[in-house]
Amino acid sequence: MKPNSELRNYIEKNIIQKYQYFDKGHDINHVQAVIFRSLKYFKKLNKKYSLNINMVYTIAAYHDYGMIISRERHSYHSKQLVLHDENLKKWFKEDEIKTIAEACEEHSTSINVVPKTIYGKIVADADKDTNINIGIMRGWQFAYKNFPNLSFDEKILEIHKEIVKRFGDENIGGENLVKYYILDKKNKRFIKKMVYYANNKEAFEVKIKKLLKKEKFYKNVEYKTRTN
Repeated sequence: MKPNSELRNYIEKNIIQKYQYFDKGHDINHVQAVIFRSLKYFKKLNKKYSLNINMVYTIAAYHDYGMIISRERHSYHSKQLVLHDENLKKWFKEDEIKTIAEACEEHSTSINVVPKTIYGKIVADADKDTNINIGIMRGWQFAYKNFPNLSFDEKILEIHKEIVKRFGDENIGGENLVKYYILDKKNKRFIKKMVYYANNKEAFEVKIKKLLKKEKFYKNVEYKTRTN
């Protein structure tokens, strides 16, 4: 089973292409990965929930579309853009569009809410890349772009603070924000490893420095200077 071809054509040309203007943590590669993982969850859960594959696909495609307005509250903007996209009425009923919009808003870890529907839970989980290296490097990309005045070590500290906030418990000042609603082996392994890094700053520093040295496509003059 595949999403409607006309719907997919519309979204690929008019929505997904806009992701090329977003930061690397929310670019076309990211949205395509979220779509891929969402459709995998669809296959896993469809028998139990009788899901609408067009809704699953559309939610994944629109989930970060609000970045076109601003990064701040981008999930809210994604919701509003869905609600105001008249073209979606060609494929969805009013209540389906509302569900799509709510799922887009509720996918974000930062707003710390449990998605109301299985559709929201699917995209919330699909938005989390269980590849440890990719997750850490997305944090580096954000820090490098948004905190240009911080030193190399201060950037790493800022990333670790975010990991503590997302994966650490209250004993280390965390908020335990990241949750999976569809548990499988990959998700459990990912959470376990990130909790370890939240509780072990030194181990995290070793890990991210190795990644920065290894991943040649992350060119950082400051890092190269410090390690030569």
